[in-house]
Parts: sequence; structure tokens; C-alpha cells
Amino acid sequence: MPCPTCGAPTRVPESRAGRAEPIVRRRRVCSNNHEFRTVESVVRPDLSMYGVRRASDDAIALELFSEERFRDDVHEILFRQKGPLPEASIDAAVDRAMRIIRSELTFHDLRLKPQEYRARADLVGAIPDAVIAQAVERVLRQGRSRPHRMAELLYVMAVRGGINHNREGWDGADNVLNWIKQRYPHVDMPELVIPKPTREPIRLNRANFRPSTVLKRGNQTVPFSMPQFRKSVQAALYGRNRAAAKATLVVHYVLQEIEGQRIVHSSQLAAGALAGLRRIDDIAYLRWAMVVKDISSIRTFTEEAKDLIVEPSRPLALKFKPR
Repeated sequence: MPCPTCGAPTRVPESRAGRAEPIVRRRRVCSNNHEFRTVESVVRPDLSMYGVRRASDDAIALELFSEERFRDDVHEILFRQKGPLPEASIDAAVDRAMRIIRSELTFHDLRLKPQEYRARADLVGAIPDAVIAQAVERVLRQGRSRPHRMAELLYVMAVRGGINHNREGWDGADNVLNWIKQRYPHVDMPELVIPKPTREPIRLNRANFRPSTVLKRGNQTVPFSMPQFRKSVQAALYGRNRAAAKATLVVHYVLQEIEGQRIVHSSQLAAGALAGLRRIDDIAYLRWAMVVKDISSIRTFTEEAKDLIVEPSRPLALKFKPR
């Protein structure tokens, strides 16, 4: 680097790495003894040139990182308009999470393995999915409002309860209660000594009945859509093992419960799905219950989770193979 004063060649007698950020500070001296200092930092490529490395199997997802898809995923996990945060607040949280991911990219190991480098010429590196999830959790945790606290819990249940975040994931309500105990130590959390009893499952056949009309709030009516109803239920099962099969099972459970009713209220479908999810997946039930029951406090939510352990519902089982 030439001297900015006289243009003479320079040497570097001293370099020092930054402690809090990935930069290098250098002291430079030219042949005419002019001294100056520089700060060097790594300029990373755009995030769209990175893949996403799954913690579950250490493999890289086929799709490149996409901010649009990331934003859609967060909206889906937080139930968009129905969840504790309005869409504008979710967008703001995603924007802040993106800034965290970009600014801290140099602190993480993003290198490709030799075989990955040869097989994926489209990649410059791979971002661990845990890094992405932790950025969202940090942003939601920084929110001081009660809706932000509930949104954080919704997100944590979806991601840590998912099969793609870590090798084990969360199995049930006890994992959720353990997280709440660590996150909110002031919340009363008595020891649960009642074992979860084993009960004979309810076995379902495929339901042939379909209602024709759904009555929504405000007396608005829409045609009943089986795919849309299944999609709504599957949102509660985000990331869960065999989510599609479980959603299909819950849908047929609800249809059997409302058989013969040509016009159904949207609240009937929501409550029916709630009862079905309680019989099949603790995490999905708690995510759905937070929205359907409008649970807005950690204490109330804790009681809901305790009841899953103390008074579990009779489980569902298939008599048919889901499509």
C-alpha cells in the first residue's frame, strides 16, 4: 500500500486483531518515515450465495439461502395475522435478524468440506441453521412486550421441536416446561410426579364427509376447502416429525366429529383441530392452543403445558395410510 502523504512504499511493523469484531488494525510506515494506520475487514459475499447447513444431519440443503423464504418461514411459524405479533412486527423482526446474521457472519465456520466444494460450485459457504434460528430468537427476546415473549415461545417450539434443528428435538410438554423454567425462573414450576398414563388409542377410518360452507367471524361465508384446512393444521406441526401424516389424521378426526353439519363455524374447526392435536403431538398442540385460546401470558401457558402431562388425552391412531 503506498503512503497517502508521499506515495512511497510502506511496511507493516505492527498488526493487531480486533477483540469484539473481525477486523485487523495495522500500523504502516513508509520509506520517508510517514506513519499511518489502517483497518482491514473481510467483505463477505451476498447471503444468497450461501447454502444452509442442517444441524440434524450436517448436510447442506439443496436450496440457497433466500431472504424471501426465510421471511415466509418466520411468518408461518408465528401464524402471520393470527399469532401474537402483527405482520409488520414480524417483518421488522426478520429485518433485524438479517442484520445480525450479516454482521456476525465472520464469527462462524462457513467453510465447505472438500466433497461439498466439488459438488456445489454454486456455493461460497454454508450458514448453520442454528445461527439463523438464534438470530430470530435474540430479536424476539429483545422485545419487551408480552406479545414478543409469546412469539419467542412460538418460535422456539417450532424450531427446537423440529426434526431439522438438532438431532433429538423436543418430544413433548416436559421439554417446553424445562425451557420456560430456564428462561423465566420466577415462574412457579412445581415438580410433576404424576406419570403420563398409557391409554388405548382412538383408531380412525378415513372420513368421507365434507361440510360445504364455513361461517367465519362477521357472518362471512366461504366454501370449505380440505387442502386449506389441512394446511392450517400443518402450520401448527411446523418442523415436527411426519407433520403431513399427522395433519391428515387430525383433519379426518375433525371431519368425523362434525359429520352431518353442512355449515360449520370456523371456531368449530379450530376447536376440533385443537382436540385432535392434543391427542397426537404436544408441541403442535401448544403452538395451536396459544393462538386459538389467545393465551397471552407465560404463566397461563405453563398451566396449559402442565395439563398435558397430568391429564393427557387419549391418543389417535391410523386405520388407513394417509395420502
